[in-house]
Amino acid sequence: MSQTYDVYIYRLTNGTYVIYPAIDAVNPENECRFVFWEWFGCADIECLVLIRQNVEGHQIDGIVHQFMHEHGIEKVRGGRYVARHLADSVKETISESIKYFTYEAEKNTTIAKKYTAAAITDNDANLVEAQYKIYNELETQCKNCAIDRRLVEELDWLAEIVQNPVRRFFDIQARYYCLMEELGRLYQKYIETVEDAPRLIGTIYKKHSEHIKTMGFVLIVEEQLRNPVLYFDSRVIWEERMRGTVAFNPRDELVLDIFTLVIYTFINREDELLFEMSYIDIEHIRNMNRVMLIKQTQSMMAPEQ
Repeated sequence: MSQTYDVYIYRLTNGTYVIYPAIDAVNPENECRFVFWEWFGCADIECLVLIRQNVEGHQIDGIVHQFMHEHGIEKVRGGRYVARHLADSVKETISESIKYFTYEAEKNTTIAKKYTAAAITDNDANLVEAQYKIYNELETQCKNCAIDRRLVEELDWLAEIVQNPVRRFFDIQARYYCLMEELGRLYQKYIETVEDAPRLIGTIYKKHSEHIKTMGFVLIVEEQLRNPVLYFDSRVIWEERMRGTVAFNPRDELVLDIFTLVIYTFINREDELLFEMSYIDIEHIRNMNRVMLIKQTQSMMAPEQ
């Protein structure tokens, strides 16, 4: 079972925010000051905005992105973003992530809040039906985005064996081919379901543009991404690797970064949808719906006057 954290969200006296997954629950403020020393500068904690409990490690950056979206990238630090000044490429990646992952979520949140408020004060069947529809649509999208999050660790393992190849491929064969099948399936799903997929993959090529200039044409054939064994066999199987480029190279890093994008696209999207679903009091809606069904049944069974 993965470790969970209590995530403390602080507002500082200079109007900025820090999002910190505490290890020391006794004195999280001092721990936060120590880790984000550069970000605090001359400022201090003004107040504790929120505590989110039992947050898994992979969910922390999603919370940071949410607050960056609400308050601005330059006013929020947390998760992997510790430095006071972020590189332009990092800010661009954050902006693209926020732009893609929050557009539909914001729209659904606005609709959900509107109908939730109305349903609380009005038992109108149309409003209850609308809320059900919104929730069910979000739930369906969430299921479509759900992936085995252990893929994050498996991709790290793949990067490790590409950087430091093993001599006995037989020892890793089963795990390797299982991962290749899953990555190929996930990439196919990414291309079919993510509307802006080509442009987002293009940002990964842009990230490696300097290496492409120095190494020449470093195009990854589409079929190698749909069927990753076509690329990784020559990087993981020792005998095949000896026939080509032995050292870990920018081409390896490019392919791994593309699959990292694919995996986190689905993880972040699922987290956003779960966050939006949390705005809907589905239990209240279901109770109202039951009451309405009972009334409809009674109305149908009542003798005609």
